[in-house]
Amino acid sequence: MGLKDVLVLLDGATDVAVPYAVSLAGLYGAHVTGADIVPPILGGVRVHGLPQFVIDSQLAEAKRERAAREAAFLGVAQGGGVSAETVEIHGSVDGAARQFAVLARHFDLTVLAQTPEGNGMDEALLEAALFGSARPVLMVPFVHRKPASVDRIMVAWDRSEVAARAIAGAMPLLRRAKHVQVVTASMDRSPDADHPGFNIARHLARHGLPVELKVVATSIDIGNTLLSLAADEGSDLLVMGAYGHSRLREMFLGGTTRDILKTMTLPVLMAH
Repeated sequence: MGLKDVLVLLDGATDVAVPYAVSLAGLYGAHVTGADIVPPILGGVRVHGLPQFVIDSQLAEAKRERAAREAAFLGVAQGGGVSAETVEIHGSVDGAARQFAVLARHFDLTVLAQTPEGNGMDEALLEAALFGSARPVLMVPFVHRKPASVDRIMVAWDRSEVAARAIAGAMPLLRRAKHVQVVTASMDRSPDADHPGFNIARHLARHGLPVELKVVATSIDIGNTLLSLAADEGSDLLVMGAYGHSRLREMFLGGTTRDILKTMTLPVLMAH
C-alpha cells in the first residue's frame, strides 16, 4: 500500500513542516491535510478579569494568524500541484492533543516540525501523535529546508516491537529508496557475534529493497552515533522506534528517542 493521505500540523514552524509534507505528498500523488490548532479564546472561552477590548484584540490577532497559516499552507500545496484541505482543532492543550491523536489515526503519516523544548502545546501534540495515533510520525528538523527525499534511508534496528512498527509504517517510503541501510548499534566494544539485523535485512531484501546491513560498536550514546553515521552516509531519512509512554500529559521518552528529537539533523520517522 502506498502513501496516499498525509497529515501535517500547522504551527509556528509551518515553513519547516509544510514544504516537506507537500513535497512528500507530491512524490506519491497523495492528499495532504493541514491541522490548525485553534486556542480556547477563538472557541468563545472568555478569560475572567480581562477587559473586553483586550479579549477582542487577542481574538482578532489570533484569527489573522490562523488565516495566514492556512492560506500559506494552501498556497504551498497549490504550488506543488498537491490536493489539500485544512481542518481546525478547537480546545485546550489536553483537549486538542486528544483530538489530534484521533485525527492522526485516519492518515498514513503525520508530519510535524521538531518540537521546541518547553513548548507545552507542541510537546502534547507530539506525545499524542506518537503514543495515541497508532500511526507513524515524521519529524522535520528546524534547520531542514530541502524538499522531501527518500533515496537514502537509514533504519535503526534493535529487534524491538517499536522498531518493527516503524519499519512497517515506513514501507511506502522504503519501497522508493535507492539505498536502505539497516544499522544496529551497541554500546559494547565489539559487535554482537550473532549478527543482529541479519533477519530484518533479509526480510527487506525479500521485498526487493536494496539493503545494506551495518553493525556498529560505539562508546558514545546511541542517538549521537546514529545521527553521526547518517551524516557520514548522506542519509535522507532515519527510521526508528520511539521508546516511552504517555501518562497524564507528561512525556516519558527513552534516552535515545529523547536525544534524537533534541539534536536531530535529518527528518526522522518514528513509531511506537
